[in-house]
Amino acid sequence: MRRLSWFLLAVFLLVQAIPSAPALGQAATAALPGQNVVCKTSGKTQICASVSNKAPAQYTYVTVYGSLKVNGVMQKSKTMIAVGHYKTTTPSCQGLTSSTGVGSCKRGISRATKGYRVQVVVTINGYTVTTWFTPG
Repeated sequence: MRRLSWFLLAVFLLVQAIPSAPALGQAATAALPGQNVVCKTSGKTQICASVSNKAPAQYTYVTVYGSLKVNGVMQKSKTMIAVGHYKTTTPSCQGLTSSTGVGSCKRGISRATKGYRVQVVVTINGYTVTTWFTPG
């Protein structure tokens, strides 16, 4: 009986030490620079996006980053389009995913409305995900 107790304790401790995988339907976060990293998974495809600053000052620049992974492989040389949904305008910028699979584009935010959450929709190869920033 004593051996069984020790065995069960050892199994319990071993299970606790194993890192858990994301829950079903939950996307694992890709290694992207920036803030507000958001990933979306569809089958064996994962798209992720982020912004360089989640609370930029007016008249500064924000860089948008994006990546696309298919079957675990980062996609290179894919066009990335980012559309910012500001209070009154929807400017865009575009970039190309690099040899590491990360694309980026940079845009001035001009006099973006302070406190207004700007949704940034990133599209790569027909897949989309939304990140955001709020001018301060």
